[in-house]
This record gives sequence, C-alpha cells and structure tokens, in this order.
Amino acid sequence: MEVLFSAYRRDQYASPDGFMTQAALVLSEYSEDVVRYVTDPRTGIQRKLKWPPVIAELVEACDHAKQMLPAMRQKAEMAALGFQWTNDPANHRIGYYNAEGVRWQDRHKPRLLARPSRPATAEQMAELQALLAMQSARREPAHEPVNDGRHHARVAADLASKKARNVAREA
Repeated sequence: MEVLFSAYRRDQYASPDGFMTQAALVLSEYSEDVVRYVTDPRTGIQRKLKWPPVIAELVEACDHAKQMLPAMRQKAEMAALGFQWTNDPANHRIGYYNAEGVRWQDRHKPRLLARPSRPATAEQMAELQALLAMQSARREPAHEPVNDGRHHARVAADLASKKARNVAREA
C-alpha cells in the first residue's frame, strides 16, 4: 500500500490516515497478486489516475485485475512453451499454435500414429487373423430361438419396442 500512496502528495487526501485504513480494508479482500498488480507503478492504478484514487476506483482496478490476471498468466505460459498467435484462415489455422503445428487447446490430446510405410507381411496378417479368431471364439454363441409357438409373438414384440425407441429418439 505504501507504494500506491507514495505516488501522490499526502496533502491531496482529506484524511490520509482514514483513507489508508479504508483502502487497507478493501485491498485485504483481494489476493496478493491482485494487490501487487494494482499498486505497482508499472501496471497499477497510478498509471491511469492523475489524482489520488477514491475507494470506488480502487475496487474497479482490483476487480479488473482479478479478471485479467488469469488470462495474462495463460499467455505467459503459452509464450514460454513456444505457442504464438497464428491467423492463417487459408490453412484453417486461427489461434495459438506452436512450431509443430499443435494448437494450444489440443496440446494434451493423444496423437494418432502415422500409417505404416509398408504393408503388413503375410506373417503379421496370419497373426492378426489368429487373434481375431480367438476373440470371436470367446464370444458367446447366439442362442437359437425356441420354436414353442410363441416365437413369432416375441419377435413381433421386439420389433414394436425397437420402433417405439426409434420414434422416441427422433422426437
């Protein structure tokens, strides 16, 4: 707070001690980062106001800093990781991209592996077919319908329920 108030003449305040007390109460509601940003002469309220701030202006500056600091931190993180703003609509690239062409929002998504440069060998295909055969053997075989005279009624009921579900989905 001393940094903020030392920027103005003491005689510019009607009651310097009362203002310091009120400003301290207001600033105590904000995080240390916000207070530091607002009271720093390089970034704070002193750069905008020629006269000592009133409490309302101090609150406005703190609220504005509270909203802006997360975005500023994110931009600093992007720059540190090599992401830059790219405006290239021809290649459908508008946003923050790094040198490899990865978009900031996609940086944690898994990447697809490239296609193999050569086709699979006969041995690899045989191994894949054997694996698929084992997987299909593990599945339970479809049960044979019981033809006890009520089979057609069950099939008709199943079809009716499927139609009802489809109608409900479309609605």
